[in-house]
Amino acid sequence: MLKKNAIQILVIVFIYIYNTLNAQKIAIDAKKDNVVCLLKNNDYKQIDFSAIDNSIENKKIVLIGESSHGVKEFNEFKQLILEHLSSKPKEIIVGFESPMDNLEFVDLNRDNLSCLEMLTNGIYGIWHTKEYLKTFDIIKDKKIKILGIDPQFFLKRDGLFSKCREIGILTNEQCEKLFYADSISTKILYKQIVRNESKPNSATMSKDSFMLLKSYSLENYNSILMNISDKQYTDSSVTKILKRVLMNRLKYVDNAYIYEAFNNSIRDSLMAQNLIWYKENIFPNSQVIIFAHNSHIIKTIEGDIDLHSELMGKLLYDFYGENLYSIGLYMYSGEIALNNRQNFSVIKNYKNSLENELHRSNCNVNFTDTKTNSSERKNKWLSQLTPTLETGGNRIQKLFLNKSYDGIVFFKKVSIPEYLYPIEHYTSKK
Repeated sequence: MLKKNAIQILVIVFIYIYNTLNAQKIAIDAKKDNVVCLLKNNDYKQIDFSAIDNSIENKKIVLIGESSHGVKEFNEFKQLILEHLSSKPKEIIVGFESPMDNLEFVDLNRDNLSCLEMLTNGIYGIWHTKEYLKTFDIIKDKKIKILGIDPQFFLKRDGLFSKCREIGILTNEQCEKLFYADSISTKILYKQIVRNESKPNSATMSKDSFMLLKSYSLENYNSILMNISDKQYTDSSVTKILKRVLMNRLKYVDNAYIYEAFNNSIRDSLMAQNLIWYKENIFPNSQVIIFAHNSHIIKTIEGDIDLHSELMGKLLYDFYGENLYSIGLYMYSGEIALNNRQNFSVIKNYKNSLENELHRSNCNVNFTDTKTNSSERKNKWLSQLTPTLETGGNRIQKLFLNKSYDGIVFFKKVSIPEYLYPIEHYTSKK
């Protein structure tokens, strides 16, 4: 009797284990059913973009993100998709999560700048890589219009303001006032020179001095903005963009607070406003492709995510609806570089994460359209709260994938970009 009971128990246990493993296999296979293979080998030039083409073909704006900035394969993918899209009849514009005035200056001077000069004068140093140099080679060779959406700015004498002085939009006096206002504003915004009450030795400026300098900068930006409004150049695109840049300065600096170096909410809000302004006023008939971080292109704040309500992706989705397409880029394994160039090993096998599930595909690069019918059993995972790994696992975000993105491109293994300059190249300039 005891032997019979023992056998029955073993059978029950066996059936339970078999059903559990089979259910897991079904779940994994179901997720594979939603995945389109873009690349099976390591030759990125062979990436098949047809699935993405079908998804973005008629969209006004396409946002392409990245879960970390320091990833060679993400850079290569963006280079290749830009080359692919630029071969089609429809005109495309490419924009970057980089200063609006920097990229406008580069675009105005593209005939006099090398690809390297366009790259280094246009976008942030985190993307000064050999991969992005090839991207700017494509931009220059195919005469692709470029733009920046970021209200952040840095002190730069040979930029848009100088160009506007050269072509007669700004006087020499106005230009010098803007340089001086920028020199004050950049200290306020980026060097944290204001004394923090919790760290009395952290800075050298009092609150009164901070408010006085902030007021001076705002007064200069505003007075010049008002003066150029009545000039004969008002209808030119350059003047319109200059005015937009000054409006960004006013809003961004005005939102600089005494104990904060950055205000991410106002930054995202202005990036969304800038992109909408560009699309509606300057490039109404072109498809705009934007390269930015995943955290800027997410379309909803639903889920367990530490994000503010003024998220760029959300604001753009509110405005464009289904005419917007957002693609998040994620990775499973390998080495990446943080913004400070420190090497970081990507965390693998994080339980129930997007990365841990998608790496089961046999492809090195795959694509998932999250807008498949989530009511079907095999697509349920897209509507569930799923952990995702930002910056290789430095930060965990839980997202409803079908609400956060329209598509996901996943890389099984990644590596560190080939940087053009060491980090000291940038720190020595400060």
